[in-house]
Formats: sequence, structure tokens, C-alpha cells
Amino acid sequence: MKMMEVMTLPCAVTSDQRQAARREIVRQMEHGMTATEARLTSPVPMHRTTVYRLLKRVKREGEQALAERRHGYPAKLRGEILTWMLDYCQNHRTASSADVQHRLSERFNYSVSISQLNRVRAAHGLSRQTPLREKKPKTGLTMASGYHEQAGGLLLLAAATETGLLTQLEQALPSSPDPTCLPLAGSAAVRRRLLLTVLLPGAVGLQRTWDLRGYTAGGLALLTGRKRANGYRYTEAFLSQVAWTNGAERFTDALARWATQLWHAPADGNEGVEGTQQMHALTCYVDGHRKPVYSDVLLPRGLIGRLGVVLGCRALLLLHDEQGHPLFVTTHRGDQHLTAGVPAFLDRYEQDVGTSQVARMIVDREGMATEFLASLYAQGRHVVTILQTSQYRDLSSFSDVGTFVPLSTDTHEQIIQTSRCVYR
Repeated sequence: MKMMEVMTLPCAVTSDQRQAARREIVRQMEHGMTATEARLTSPVPMHRTTVYRLLKRVKREGEQALAERRHGYPAKLRGEILTWMLDYCQNHRTASSADVQHRLSERFNYSVSISQLNRVRAAHGLSRQTPLREKKPKTGLTMASGYHEQAGGLLLLAAATETGLLTQLEQALPSSPDPTCLPLAGSAAVRRRLLLTVLLPGAVGLQRTWDLRGYTAGGLALLTGRKRANGYRYTEAFLSQVAWTNGAERFTDALARWATQLWHAPADGNEGVEGTQQMHALTCYVDGHRKPVYSDVLLPRGLIGRLGVVLGCRALLLLHDEQGHPLFVTTHRGDQHLTAGVPAFLDRYEQDVGTSQVARMIVDREGMATEFLASLYAQGRHVVTILQTSQYRDLSSFSDVGTFVPLSTDTHEQIIQTSRCVYR
């Protein structure tokens, strides 16, 4: 067996020896010796600052200041235990301190902390060495980390291309008022690649354009038809220019046309007597939401229904068809009420689409306003709303707006819901 040098530790000093050494230091200093001279003659090592503190305590507390007050533990690794531990670590360099702790407990019935083992191993140059791991050969198809989790984004890209969404958005891109203002004033290929950069970060695991600052992979470049993906600053400049040229409104109208053509495409031969295309009647649900916006700038405030508090927010108006497909979404001031924005909202949707008309509209109890219902009735729309029993007196409360038909019984004359009604 290879002999190795063992680091010897100083012999332990008993409590009585330490107390006697303190008493001798205090006596020598009372006879005129300096602290430096007194500590050099003491058999117990003691710092000069500790000597002065001891002298002050003796003057204040008397003989009690010389009593032992230490609560530490003597060194645990010494003698046969230390020799065995160093020999084991020398022959097993990859062994963890937890493994050494377990073997010490089995062999010597001795308990020592892992941190103490780490310190002793480091002092003797026997710290644990990480074992080398063999690389497994790559077999089959492999994908970069995170790409398989975003495979759904690639499917959405294929669906958007197949349904013509990318073509609609590309056509909706505004033109730059300044022909020298890049990148919006670039070629059609450049504008398309930038549009794809904005739409496809989710396909490569990115959440927003800010993540482009540290993106170095080639997935996004492949999807956008470039050698390297567009950078963060160039993409943000493109978005800023689109916003300044009213691009948000143009994109909103393009999405409305695309969604309506996707879910409610006009049937072949659906034309009037003079060759004009007939309007497709839709049954739609209109809903309003307020989303809180946390900003240092003062914003119009509104009631956030989910939180039950009034905060600065933006109001969203959503139009769904009877199957739940979203057709049109717009944003407004946070203090705008649903009844104030719906008429213009419906007019804009029908004007943008040109092939569909909202003939039957379902709205929640926020739409129960006489002027609001009267304006919709004048436009030839049917309105379905839902009320709580505390929001009306009786059926006569609704007789001022058209012909009222309550939906209160089914074919078996059983009551369904007395608070539901239809306006015509």
C-alpha cells in the first residue's frame, strides 16, 4: 500500500489549561507587561485583541471572566479514522462525500458532516473528481432543444398559408410615405420576410421580438427564407413604422375578411336578380372585455369584471359566430360602454366583409338599454339578451321596443328560464 503523509493537528487543550493560561496573562499585564509580550509567553495561542477584551472582562466581572465559554467541538477526524478516510479517497477519487460519510458510519460507527469531509478532502488535495461520461451516439431524427415543443406553431404556419392568411396580411401592409424609410419601404420580399419574422417566433420557441436579441439558431431564418434571422432592432423598426402608418387598423380589417371567408364562404351561385351578391345572414355573439393595462401614463379607467376593481384598461369588443369562431376584434378606450361601441362596431365589420350581415345578435345584460335596442331594431336586427330577475319588473318593461316574445316554455310547456327574452 502506498504510504502517504498525514497532516497532524495540534493537540487539544483542556478547559483547565486554557483557564490557567488566561489567568497568567492577566497577572502579567497587571504587573506592567504589554499584551504582545504576555501572549508570546502563553502556551495557548491568543490574539492581541482577545487579550485586551479578556482584561476588560476581568475588571468588570472578576474571576468569572476566566471561565470557559466556548461551545465548539474538537476536530473529529484524527488518528485511525483520518488515515482510513484519506486512503479511501486516494483510491476512489470519484467517490462523493456522502458515500464516505456512509462508510465511516458503517465501519467506525462515527458521524461526521459532509461539509467537514469536504474541508478535510480539500486540505489534502483529495476533492472529488467528476467521472467522465461517454457521449451516446445519435440515432434517428433529432431536433434542437425546444423545437419539438413548438411543433404546433409549424402546423399553424401551414394552416395560415393554406387558408390565405399570409397573403391577406401581406396585402394589408401599409406603404411607407417616405421611399427612403427602411425597412417598410423595402421590396416585397423584404416586407414578407419581416412579416413572417413577426408572426413565427412561436414556431422556434420565442415568445416576443425581444427574444431576438439572443437568438442565434437557424430555425427562424429557414422559415423566413433568409440565411440569418432578422435582428431585434430591425424588426422593432418595422413594427414601429407599421404602427405609425395605421397598420393596426388595416390588419384588423384584413383579419375580419379572412375569418369570415374561412368560416362563412359565400356559396356558388348566391347572387341576386341583377348579378349582385346576396348578403349572408349571420347569428353572432357580441361580448365586451376590459383588460388592465399597468403603465406610468394615465389611462381611461374601467371596471375589470374578473378582478372587481376599477383600473386603467383597454376595452375589447369581440364578435363570434354561433359555433364560437372569432370573426372580428377591436380595441377601444377603457371607459367605453358596450352599448356605445356596438353599432359602429357592427357597421365596420359589415363594411369590411361586404358579404355578410349580422341579422341576429346575442348580447349579455349590458346591452339592455332602450336607445341601444331601438337603434338595432331600426337596422333590422334581432337581439337576444340575458337578464337577471332583479333587472326588470315584468314583461311590460320591454313593450316599448318592437314586438316582445318571451322564451319561457318548451314544447312540453315546461319553464326553461324566465329571464331570457328575444327582441324583434
